[in-house]
Amino acid sequence: MGTEAPWIWIDGKIIPAQEATVGVLDHSFLYGDSIYETVRTYGGTLFRLDAHLDRLDLSAARVGMTLPADRATVRAIVTQVAAHGAPGEVGVRLMISRGEGPLGIDPSLCPTPRILAFGWNLPAGPNPLEAQGIDLTIADTRRNPASALDPAIKSGNFLNNIQAYREAKARGVSDAVLLTVAGHVAEGTTWNLFWVRDGEVRTGEDRGILLGVTRAAVFEALEQLSIPVTCDAFLPEDLLSADEAFLTSSIRGVIPISSIDLARYPVPGPITERVREEYAKITERERA
Repeated sequence: MGTEAPWIWIDGKIIPAQEATVGVLDHSFLYGDSIYETVRTYGGTLFRLDAHLDRLDLSAARVGMTLPADRATVRAIVTQVAAHGAPGEVGVRLMISRGEGPLGIDPSLCPTPRILAFGWNLPAGPNPLEAQGIDLTIADTRRNPASALDPAIKSGNFLNNIQAYREAKARGVSDAVLLTVAGHVAEGTTWNLFWVRDGEVRTGEDRGILLGVTRAAVFEALEQLSIPVTCDAFLPEDLLSADEAFLTSSIRGVIPISSIDLARYPVPGPITERVREEYAKITERERA
């Protein structure tokens, strides 16, 4: 989150984060049984909120959770939280908890899911990582396979991502790339991954990763730029021998990667810069 204290929509009102409470019997706390989406504004307009809400609906369906409000109400909550911030850009994390219930993993123990929405002011000006890039490592921790936890579900279960992040910090870098159980390049701990070889952009196959909203916008940018892109089961050697690389996320947008282990990349690479510029045009066009 940003440097300023967040605010939270809970039980129909917005209050400072330090005043918000969730019961210890809430199953999001006990078991990580929750789903969420993170969205940000560009020029004061929430970027592709409906795409995020579509993915929220998908996550809810795949974990057997009934949302406690209709689309219009959820959309209004996110909009209200975004409007509560100081002038400038805002991030909003919308979370749906399974709700409170007795101990036990049976979802039917929680009759009423609960909505929370966190808002925070994003730092003003360009992200410093746009100029300096980010240093990464390939973690030993693997991405949960679809047979264990469907990567299309954006859930509050983050333990394997946290383990990969801990590996990165222990190695003195900022974050980590995760591989699939089969050893193919998947994604980052909280972001999608792209790299470039011989003028072609490459990324992991869809079935092994979360299908990011920003990632989808980057595909649109690549189409506008007539840059070819391939989604496939790539081995780490392909990534480590790339000409350049970048990551994408809802909050950070497009960020160049400066290194992955011993591999070094230009910051920003020429295609990364073109993609970032085209992505900025997309966000500009979609402002209200």
